[in-house]
Amino acid sequence: EKSKSNSASDPMDFSFAYHKLQFEDLIDAIENDRAPLVDVAEGRKPVEIILAAYESSKTGKKVEL
Repeated sequence: EKSKSNSASDPMDFSFAYHKLQFEDLIDAIENDRAPLVDVAEGRKPVEIILAAYESSKTGKKVEL
């Protein structure tokens, strides 16, 4: 498990610890018939931000969220 702070220059150089915790919580939620701590709506927000950043970088224009 890597935990360096240089992930901006090397996207593969980041810790996966938080992703691991999210998967563990999801499995526990399924096994215990409860809602996960991060639901689909909340999980989609960072994806939208990342996609908007890519689109803005590609087009050079502001992207509204």
